[in-house]
Amino acid sequence: AKLLDELADLTAFRLSAEKVLGELYGNAQAYRL
Repeated sequence: AKLLDELADLTAFRLSAEKVLGELYGNAQAYRL
């Protein structure tokens, strides 16, 4: 169960990181225009 919990945390962290990076990338693209 502990391994599954850690895996879930990793997945949630990766998703939130991708969301933040996506927002930063979108802002950078909008700023260039």
